[in-house]
Amino acid sequence: PRSVGASSADYSHEPSGPGPGHPPVRCPRGAVALRVGDCIATLFDDGGVESVPVVPCSEPHEGEVFAVVEVSLDSFPGREEMSDLAETRCIGRLFEDDVGVSYDDSVYLATSLSPTKETWDGLDDREITCIAASPGVPLTESIRGTKRETPLR
Repeated sequence: PRSVGASSADYSHEPSGPGPGHPPVRCPRGAVALRVGDCIATLFDDGGVESVPVVPCSEPHEGEVFAVVEVSLDSFPGREEMSDLAETRCIGRLFEDDVGVSYDDSVYLATSLSPTKETWDGLDDREITCIAASPGVPLTESIRGTKRETPLR
């Protein structure tokens, strides 16, 4: 998994369409405002992330938030330590509980959004957002409970 920092608190509304027969509206949501079950249209590059394009899970997307984990430390541990903490939290039991198979056996990858020193201090950001990812292979449903394993396992 890779860990990148959120750098904005742009809270937005739920994604929704304007009505029957109209396409859903992409809703950019501030990276620190993502919630479990949010589907992400396109994944992000390493570096600061200010907003993420959230879409209904029935629309093509590359990732889904499967956990938001509170970091209960008194001070920012450093970028590398935060990345290690995110990896430990996001590829263990939380991944398996949501997807239905272990991270090692799953077709999905895991990535995360983690606090940076700037968001820790400036936004009181204390959450690691874990995301199951399917880069390059768009999904059109939730990953929750899909139990999709890699071939030959």
